[in-house]
Amino acid sequence: MHPHNRYYGQNQVLAVYVGDIDRFSPPSISGHLQHDWDLVHDCSDATRLGPGRTAYLWSGAAARRRSARGGSGQVVIGAPWLYLLELDLEEMPRPAPDPEDDPTAAEVTVAPTGTLWLPRHDLRGEHAARRLAAEIVERETGPVTVALSHRDHAVPQLRQAYLDAGLSVVTLGEREDEGGTDDPRYLLRLLELMRAHRSVASNTLDAPVLYAAAAGLPAQVYGDAPDGPSATHRDEAAVRGSSTSATLNDIADRELGRRHLMPSAELSAVLEWSPRA
Repeated sequence: MHPHNRYYGQNQVLAVYVGDIDRFSPPSISGHLQHDWDLVHDCSDATRLGPGRTAYLWSGAAARRRSARGGSGQVVIGAPWLYLLELDLEEMPRPAPDPEDDPTAAEVTVAPTGTLWLPRHDLRGEHAARRLAAEIVERETGPVTVALSHRDHAVPQLRQAYLDAGLSVVTLGEREDEGGTDDPRYLLRLLELMRAHRSVASNTLDAPVLYAAAAGLPAQVYGDAPDGPSATHRDEAAVRGSSTSATLNDIADRELGRRHLMPSAELSAVLEWSPRA
């Protein structure tokens, strides 16, 4: 199976959606499941994918971009994030709370509060983080949680840049979850973290901002953008500095492929997954 297919727990989300499949160890996908917004990470072309292998893409827009690069053998199914939003999250495998650690863990519900900030850093590293932290403090009026990738969280200087500004810092965890475990998968962790906050923000129009808009959360893009590919200039300019709008919702629907979502039986057939006997 293509190694990208295990990124972010996307294959497990699809397995739970399809149903009647081992959700702890989802079947292999014979091809490449698009694992991120293709403006940042291209889906494999035909040469790298191998003959007869299918590229499972999020959207018609991704299919057009891949075709323009010479790709073929692709099927549009919609982003796994959208399938996750269709699920009862209680269906997702996860460790049971340990009553000895927190006897009320399963009973306490906390109202969403503050802003979840998802920064992207470039080679400027700590310096970019300190500039972002200063702008966050200047613009946000409530509590802020900065969610760092596992790689950024492992850099003490990056963590400290936000802690010194009085911001809370958490890690999003590994993007590749180990199969056969009941640890929360990346997308599930991200969704629950987003829903624990009233709004989401980032310094670039990237997949997490699209995810937040698709989940119905107010989202903003502001602050110095990192170097490297991200959104198109037109899309980024349309949403930068403003709260979630119809424009951002339209971009999310287009790029995540909302109109391409499939019923469970059709998705199972397209992925060539057979139900358990």
